[in-house]
Amino acid sequence: FLNLNIPILYVATIYGCTQLELNADIVDYSHHIIRSDGIISSQSEDIVHHMELYHCNVPTNHEIPKYNKWWTTERKPMDLMKCHRVIGAWTFGTANFSYSPETGEIIDGKNYLKYVV
Repeated sequence: FLNLNIPILYVATIYGCTQLELNADIVDYSHHIIRSDGIISSQSEDIVHHMELYHCNVPTNHEIPKYNKWWTTERKPMDLMKCHRVIGAWTFGTANFSYSPETGEIIDGKNYLKYVV
């Protein structure tokens, strides 16, 4: 996933979050995540410290409202507390992360919940 054109605010410590809905090409079939890449624009390389991709653990018929907000504390907003299972991560100074062949993260087809933040 690429989260395009998200402006990065120049504040000492700030946390941002965007909700994404996985498309049918992803959730209709099982997939095995084996790599997580941090792709940062050159304008933001000195600002962005880390990124995490969380899966939202909600019933398959539940909707998560569109979300694109900033906040200044480490604690996630209450409406995102169900989004806690890390399925991808990157931090400043590290190479892109690859799981070993026998591990990874499963996106399990039609019963998989379609929201990530």
